[in-house]
Formats: sequence, structure tokens, C-alpha cells
Amino acid sequence: MKAAVNKDYGPAEKVVHIAEVARPEINDEEVLVKVYATSVSTGAWRMVEMNAGGVLQIPARMIFGLFRPRNPIQGGSFSGRVVAVGASVTRFKMGDEVFGVVGAGAHAEYIAIAEDKTIVKKPETLGYGEAAALPFGGLSALVFLRDFAKVQSGQKGAGHRRIGRGWRVRRTNCQAPRCGGYRAH
Repeated sequence: MKAAVNKDYGPAEKVVHIAEVARPEINDEEVLVKVYATSVSTGAWRMVEMNAGGVLQIPARMIFGLFRPRNPIQGGSFSGRVVAVGASVTRFKMGDEVFGVVGAGAHAEYIAIAEDKTIVKKPETLGYGEAAALPFGGLSALVFLRDFAKVQSGQKGAGHRRIGRGWRVRRTNCQAPRCGGYRAH
């Protein structure tokens, strides 16, 4: 299978390349997902460049690889279709459209993930690209609204499309409050 691989730290245009790698094997509790969409978050970019900044540089290298990445395939969020299921899997079947988050490895054509990890069925109304972008943007929006803006259930306020750094975060900021009972007017 093909994957975006980086075996060194540095600018993405110099260290990331497409390479043939082994397709993951699944165990009894895992599903194999053909990845249709993934996202590149600021976290993935920082891991490719090892741009943790200041005093975080040393702990980041200790965790992710002192001289080169421990996992050469980055990528956390994905969406796709289940193409194989382990013998013990009960939540998913072949052909299910899914999305979720893994620690690394989503920048590849296939990914193996345990059924009890962060993987769910994709709503039919959500495209693959939207589903892959939702975990990072959605969690960013949720943290901002709940922890920083202190939005409470039942609270009303003016919606503002400029909240957040990117379009996905802004769009999610307009949708996420509804889940918490907040109403923009």
C-alpha cells in the first residue's frame, strides 16, 4: 500500500514522501479500514518538523523519537470503509463507513484499529473529508466553547463565524453549541 512517510524531521516538502509500505494485518479485535480521507493537523505538522517549541523540544523528542520519528507514518484522524473484520469484532461489518482517531498511521491507504478504540460509524449526511476533519476541529471548538468561553446549556448568544483559526473550526463552532443546548441568534 502507499503511505506518506517521513523518516527524518524537517520541512515537510523535504522529508515527507509517498512510499510503498506493508499493509497492516489485523488481529481478532481489529478492523481494517481503507482510508478515503485524512487530515493534516497542526499536531501532525509539528511532529514532521519536530517543531514543539522551546523547552518542549526535548520531551517531545524523547516521546516521539530522539533523532527520527518512531512512527514514520503520521496522521491521527481518518474516514473510510471497513474492508476486513477480526473474528471477535461485533460493532462493525464489511462495508461500514467509519471515521475516527488513531495515535499515528492515518496518512496511509489502510489502517488497522481495534473496534473498542476511537472509531464510529460515519453518518450518511457527512462526507468523508468532513468526517476526517471533524475530530480535530470539533474537539478544538468544544474545548474553546466549554472551557474558555464558558458556554452553558440553555445559554443564548450571538453566533460569530470568525471564532477559531480555520474554516473547519469556525464551522464546527457554529454546530457544536447545539449539542450542548446553546442557541445562537
